[in-house]
Amino acid sequence: MSKKFELLHSDNITFLDGDGYHTLFRIRATKDFGFVKKGDLGGYVENEANLSHDGTAWILPDAKVYAAALVCDDGLLYGDAELFGNARLCGNAQEGYEHIGGDAIIGCPPKPPSKQKPQFPSPPA
Repeated sequence: MSKKFELLHSDNITFLDGDGYHTLFRIRATKDFGFVKKGDLGGYVENEANLSHDGTAWILPDAKVYAAALVCDDGLLYGDAELFGNARLCGNAQEGYEHIGGDAIIGCPPKPPSKQKPQFPSPPA
């Protein structure tokens, strides 16, 4: 799998939130995919793990993704949106102008129910 974006270490922002300091780096497309063309500048990520190299997922120029958050599949983050914490934006979901954190999951299909019968504790004797 070839990478679809690179981090521009010369174009970064650093800020402080409740979890400490974060340094985010602008992304640049390294190939054409979806509506994105090679050389297009995107938004900011803390590291490569914040944006999947699979699918057409993308972060537009003013948006930010950091901590353990992830944009994947064909997700699109735009405007001045921020995705942080353990949040996920995936499937075909599009979000803009929101601050989404915690364990939020947007656009991802739910996990299928387990086929195992639930195990209940035995009643006290």
